Amino acid sequence: MRVSIACEACRHKKIKCVHEGKPPCQACKIRGLGVDCQLFSTQEFRKFKRGNSVLARLESGNLEISGDIVKSCIQCVARHYPELVFLSFPNNIDLVSVIDQVVALGLCALSAPFIKESLDSSPTEILNCFETKLMEKIDDKHSIDYLSLLQASIVWLLLNWQTGKSTKGYLFGGFADRVYIMLTKQKTEHSNLFEQEFYVRTLWAYQLTCLSLREGSSAESKSRLFKFRLPISNQDILFRQAGTEQTLDKVVIGKTTNLFSLFVYGTHIWTDCCTWVFKGGRNSDKTPPWNPNSEWSRLKNRIEQFESQLGPKMKYSPENLEAHYALGQGSIFFYMHLGLYTSKILICRNYFPFVPLDHNGPKGPFPMLPELKNAPEGWWSSNAHTVFESSRVVSMLFQGLDIHNLCPCNSFSGFCALTAASMLIYIYNFPSYDPLFHQAEVYYNNCEAFLQYYEQHWELGKYYHDFLKQTTKMLQAASTNKITVSSISAFENMKDELLDVANVAAPLPKADRLQIENLIDSPRSPRTPKTPSEECEWPGLNMAWAFDWSNLGTFTFNEYMN
Repeated sequence: MRVSIACEACRHKKIKCVHEGKPPCQACKIRGLGVDCQLFSTQEFRKFKRGNSVLARLESGNLEISGDIVKSCIQCVARHYPELVFLSFPNNIDLVSVIDQVVALGLCALSAPFIKESLDSSPTEILNCFETKLMEKIDDKHSIDYLSLLQASIVWLLLNWQTGKSTKGYLFGGFADRVYIMLTKQKTEHSNLFEQEFYVRTLWAYQLTCLSLREGSSAESKSRLFKFRLPISNQDILFRQAGTEQTLDKVVIGKTTNLFSLFVYGTHIWTDCCTWVFKGGRNSDKTPPWNPNSEWSRLKNRIEQFESQLGPKMKYSPENLEAHYALGQGSIFFYMHLGLYTSKILICRNYFPFVPLDHNGPKGPFPMLPELKNAPEGWWSSNAHTVFESSRVVSMLFQGLDIHNLCPCNSFSGFCALTAASMLIYIYNFPSYDPLFHQAEVYYNNCEAFLQYYEQHWELGKYYHDFLKQTTKMLQAASTNKITVSSISAFENMKDELLDVANVAAPLPKADRLQIENLIDSPRSPRTPKTPSEECEWPGLNMAWAFDWSNLGTFTFNEYMN
């Protein structure tokens, strides 16, 4: 009789498997394979393929990757990309037997720079094989698995960005979004808690990846954050307790110990801060920041409330970071606080000048807009100290995980390290802007050490480190009143790449991307100076604008120095 149960050989040959409900089938008898014949249902066969100890069918030349290597790759990627929450399950769950083979190959490519000595093939060979197999998976019209396809799409997006192929990553981000939409439109049935959670965490992995890579959040992206329940804790998975389903708007910060929920909540705040900055920051809101009704004040209050409401085990301290590392969730704890403190830097440095006007302490941006005059006493000093203190904490976060050689090398971490280091070298060159802040060079070195480590493994890391070195040179030149055409030209050549820094990474809504491009190419960004006169005015008109904390307006660099 012909049933939905078939053997491996007949499935591969795509022929009818005729049997009596037990092996061997007629085809295997004829071929003399009766002893090896094994019958599977469709679901059983999928699990059998995924659990194969050697991924022999992922062949590209002589490429073979063992199950043990795949397991190591999964653990490596989970450490470096906390946003891929579908990889952060308890250790007693064998993800090797669950994850699709193409996804597993992508994870091997994503971890290859860190485990080269364990691989028989080069990272480039693995990456090329992954892209080939992914295209084959997309072309398979008979058995499209949207869940696995979305996971593979996320991995491909990250790989393209890490290897410096931002345009390719940007374009493929659109494909990943289509897969996400198709997956969420499907009716899904899950036989157990793990399958349900694996599905939910995959959806969140896509959303968290996009939020960490793109500028701001459109109305559609924000609505998605509230559409699905949050991941449950690993402890609930271990005890097979689904608990009460919780959405983002129902999270009570002080009463939850679910690190995944807090991670998503913090990412939501980070996204809104980035949106405000990249849409103009202080120039988009004429209300002074100290006014409780200003957008800046609302963002600052959200950050402070989130931080103050965290339970004692969830607040940042070196001891808590160490404890979460021991629990296997150090990267997620690190990521949550990295976003929290970088959010503070982003919104507060928006009210910084490119360089201070004098040595009498912080006075805000120059030229001073009318609405920024008459600030409350001590407001500028408090705002400046918040920036530098937050930069110090970011530096300590990197130092804390560096002890375990565990710092996540990804675009989000690189952006945060660059952001903090830029402000630390700022206060190092202009110490009068916060006389109470000390050891700026030490904390700067922590951030730079991470970017050097990142540079050794990924092309994107080299870009971030180069950008920091150029920033350092320009601020040093500004502090000594020595601006050279060569240093300006080096920075000017990075103008197009500024899009990447401003957005952290690729997929942007078209309108927003064009808006940023137009801003960069606006009259505020003139050509490279060719005369001494132009050379003096260039930093104020062009380079200063390159950072969202710069001065905007008509003025010359000489006004800073006189």
